[in-house]
Amino acid sequence: MATSASNPAIGTLNSKHSEGIQSQQYVDSHPGIRNKPGIVNNQPASVDEALDRNLDNMADGLARLKGLAQGLNTELTEHNDILERVNDKTEVVGFKVEKHNKDMNKILKK
Repeated sequence: MATSASNPAIGTLNSKHSEGIQSQQYVDSHPGIRNKPGIVNNQPASVDEALDRNLDNMADGLARLKGLAQGLNTELTEHNDILERVNDKTEVVGFKVEKHNKDMNKILKK
């Protein structure tokens, strides 16, 4: 009986077989691939169960998206407040700079 050590072709076949198993395990466990349309890991008992599972997945995703949007809204509100304060301060500084420019022009014209 030939072993993989005595027959390199058998070793190559065993290697390819184990690579195929590892590749399938990677596909089965990868969340991005596992959730792709057209790739079914476990057959649902009925179409209704598949629809329910997909709707649950969509609801979870939408709930996460809602949370992210609310967080973004809070951030934007805080940034708007900061921008308003900065705008008010720059207006005051702008008036002071104009006043100083007028004063300097008066001094230089004398």
